[in-house]
Amino acid sequence: MTEFARLDALHTGDVPCPPAWTLYAITPTEVEFWEASVDRVHHRVAYRRDTPHTDWRHELLWP
Repeated sequence: MTEFARLDALHTGDVPCPPAWTLYAITPTEVEFWEASVDRVHHRVAYRRDTPHTDWRHELLWP
């Protein structure tokens, strides 16, 4: 039995976290990707959304 299968059978559903840990949920509303190019014509694309459960919009920032 693999370790994943053992833990999956032991903890059905969510795996409990240790009491000393603090969990954070990050829900982004904006993400930017930057692709470098040797000729210095880099590509930047931004993806944005107004609220966490709406569709993403994208725009080309550069060039």
